[in-house]
Amino acid sequence: MPSSFNPYYTPMKATPCSPFEQAKAHMLDRLSSHGRPDSTHITYLLAHARRATYYIDVARDFREVYRFTRENCDQQRRLLGDRQTSRLRLVWCEEFHDEAEARQRCTELGALPHAWQRRLVDQFNPDWLDLDELLIGFPWISCVGERGPTPFTLADE
Repeated sequence: MPSSFNPYYTPMKATPCSPFEQAKAHMLDRLSSHGRPDSTHITYLLAHARRATYYIDVARDFREVYRFTRENCDQQRRLLGDRQTSRLRLVWCEEFHDEAEARQRCTELGALPHAWQRRLVDQFNPDWLDLDELLIGFPWISCVGERGPTPFTLADE
């Protein structure tokens, strides 16, 4: 009997097998509320590396964040060349319904020491996955390393 005819049938959720798939599923669950039509502002944190300077700002949606990261990468490429260019990666974000609240949170985060900002990202995104690629659904996902980006990892590994 098909599941549509049985009101008590609840399909089992497939559990990811690899640790990478588990981390990806966990992050997608945490980000499921983002991108809703009623969400208006996002405070986000971008990083080249875990030990490098973080960029904290406010945007209306993830497209604006993605656009900023691409523009930053193009600007670096023009100034430094291809070999020294590393893209900023979205590693932390928080949703707000009011722009003033989002700006206030951005100011608070900017005043925190680097170690506290890193701890915040460690709690939200322990594997430091690039959330841009995770949200878009690329077949590979990169992580932010200690001193720079790690190579791409296929999502099915």
